[in-house]
Amino acid sequence: FYAEGGGQVSDKGLLKQLLKPANHNNETDQEFAVIDVQKSPYGSVLVVQQLPALDQPVEATVNRVSREFTCANHSATHLLQAALITVLGPHVAQKGSLVNQDYLRFDFTHFEAMTKQQLLDVPALVNEKRRAGIPLEEDREIPIEQAKERGARMLFGEKYGDKVRVITFDSDYSMELCGGTHVEQTGEIALFHVLSETGISAGVRRIEALTSSKAFEWYQNRSNTLNQVTEALRVQPQDVPQQVDKLLDDKKRLEKEIAELRKEIAQLQAGDLMDSVQEINGIKVIAAEFHGDMNAMREEADRLRNQLGSGVVVLASSTQGAKILVATTKDLAGKTVHAGNMVRALAKHIGGGGGGRPDMAQAGGKNPAGIPNALAAVAEVINQH
Repeated sequence: FYAEGGGQVSDKGLLKQLLKPANHNNETDQEFAVIDVQKSPYGSVLVVQQLPALDQPVEATVNRVSREFTCANHSATHLLQAALITVLGPHVAQKGSLVNQDYLRFDFTHFEAMTKQQLLDVPALVNEKRRAGIPLEEDREIPIEQAKERGARMLFGEKYGDKVRVITFDSDYSMELCGGTHVEQTGEIALFHVLSETGISAGVRRIEALTSSKAFEWYQNRSNTLNQVTEALRVQPQDVPQQVDKLLDDKKRLEKEIAELRKEIAQLQAGDLMDSVQEINGIKVIAAEFHGDMNAMREEADRLRNQLGSGVVVLASSTQGAKILVATTKDLAGKTVHAGNMVRALAKHIGGGGGGRPDMAQAGGKNPAGIPNALAAVAEVINQH
């Protein structure tokens, strides 16, 4: 068992103990799960949910699969840091990391988001070193001054002893102080893929990446998705970008045509609404249902106000929820009728609220069924003014 340091994870595994129960001749194996390993001045401390018998020997076995995946991710962070320094510059320094069997996370100093080309160059360099099968060079218990003279990278702010462990993958590429487990040679990483690059604080960026089978799974999932897209579009994989661009252009064109048709329908509807003008308390009023969104309602209210010359327009729509719009001509706004006050009174019928300027206001609610009652209440509200 080996406890990793610096944001890494520990090994997991089992303690096996052969027990001979009292008054029985049969021996039985008992297993105790090791859920964590912690460092201490006295060596590694195994954390278990249940203690084995302390007066009998145990056999410790490490979860090899978990360790191999963790080793691949850990060694990949070393290759990644070296690649970032090569591509971005010598200002890059580690600011934190997390490595487990599923993925790796590496935080580093950099003053801006990486470019698309840099996000291609960094993993390309890591994969180049991976394919090279660079053997691990491990130096244990060497004087820290000697490690510094060699140029080994150290984590800023970390406290090191007089003797340190140096991990090297090609002395001209990656040499770091490290206390964790690693692959025997970089080819064991199998594959490296960057998932994301984001900023986490001023001057600090974060890369999340996959290696080994997790990276293969990621590519397999993307391949399956691409196959589904090609089948739906009935095109070859290489033609997908062009087909998507065509679909987006068609979507924009159709949206424009729909908007024009809605405008034409609204204009026709507005002409019909002029036939519904009524006079309330000496004020010309149009109060009617309207089929359209709020933008279309505003446009039609402006047209109707201009045609009325002097009056009040109340439009209510059940498109995307209940909506009411009140518009008054300038000669009435805030004097004879206040649109904001009026729309608040009508909004009660649709279970909502609203407000706005003296000449135009709007409201929204959750009860489209209340629209007829709201329109029927227009006369009462105007008379109250």
